Amino acid sequence: MSNFEKDIFRKKILEYESKSGAAWASIHQEENDHGTVNPKNATDRTIADMSTDEEQDSLGSLGVHLVRSGGTSRKKLLAPKSWDEYFEENLTLSKDDKCVFNVYYIRPKSREAPIFIFHHGTGSSGLSFAVAGSKIVAHMQKNADSATICSRADDRLVGGVVSFDMRGHGRTVVDNPNHDYSLETLTEDFITMVELISKEKQWGTDNHGNTSDSFNPPLILVGHSLGGAIVTNASLKKRLKNVIGVVVLDAVEGPAIEALSSMDRVLSTWPCDFESIPKAIEWHIQSRALRNKESAAVSVPGIIKEIPDTSQYTWVLNPRTTKPYWENWFTGLSGNFLAAPAARLLILAGTDRLDKPLMIGQMQGKYQLVVFAESGHFIQEDEPDKTALTLVDFWTRNGRPTNIVPTFGKFRSE
Repeated sequence: MSNFEKDIFRKKILEYESKSGAAWASIHQEENDHGTVNPKNATDRTIADMSTDEEQDSLGSLGVHLVRSGGTSRKKLLAPKSWDEYFEENLTLSKDDKCVFNVYYIRPKSREAPIFIFHHGTGSSGLSFAVAGSKIVAHMQKNADSATICSRADDRLVGGVVSFDMRGHGRTVVDNPNHDYSLETLTEDFITMVELISKEKQWGTDNHGNTSDSFNPPLILVGHSLGGAIVTNASLKKRLKNVIGVVVLDAVEGPAIEALSSMDRVLSTWPCDFESIPKAIEWHIQSRALRNKESAAVSVPGIIKEIPDTSQYTWVLNPRTTKPYWENWFTGLSGNFLAAPAARLLILAGTDRLDKPLMIGQMQGKYQLVVFAESGHFIQEDEPDKTALTLVDFWTRNGRPTNIVPTFGKFRSE
């Protein structure tokens, strides 16, 4: 197809948009590594597809998905969901009022049950794990109902969940306008938050008020992207008690550092503001930044805020403000993960994300690798049920009480 013919088709699209008040959203959407549509590439693909069927003079026949101007779908917009549909408590914890952590919590059913402690990535929030966290508890409760003790469910199998907003994100408040986003500072925040909630919920205390390290519940640290680097770093410091597992979601040193050079271009495709929370949710779904509508409905409200004196919304955190720290976050991640003093699990959205140290470590059996081939970068949101099942299985393999054995398809206590 000649450049002249391409120009004609471009004009046809623009003419249609001006008459109908519509704007094309995507055709065979081309995504970057972060699941964000690249409009220019999408346009080129549209025109290329036109050339295969030039006799068709209708946009509808070209398979172009149209949305109303402003990015609003013709479908009914998704309503936001509340945190309390997934968590039991929303706590504010502070050590010295310089940093007040916003924490979401589901209590474990017993002191022997594990607690999954989640850390989100840049630009996200603790609500990123809302759906996956609630599904973990649901799956463990189902297992407990099958593993009866004297006709009662075995509560040792029903764990808890902790998910929080790191500094500069969500509803966590830091008394410092110049945020320090270095890996060491973020790691210190994470350790402090765990220590605070441990004290708040008396994890190391028995029913008689006695304290002992032996009373601490088993902890499984789970981090997505940057969060993976943080929980890995925290495990190496060995300050958190009874850490039995470290889980990293879609974060690998080599590919992560290579991708940094394109981050500015990726972020330039993001909108600066939204007309409403439902429209922000819709943008994440249409751009395929998130692929699960339920998770988007609960997580997106945690990453945007209302612009003062307007009805518009914008991002809680502009990721560009963290740019000076990007390379620091992921340097040494693969080696640190392989050295973590606990069972290790790596969940990826594709095997091509492995770097050389992790390939060697996988062949040596140093960690468990699980791949969700159909997922985007936000594994815990795109595939919350698979994530939950994988994490429960990880606990079963590495931390479940040894005196629980399977019998006739169920579990019993010996």
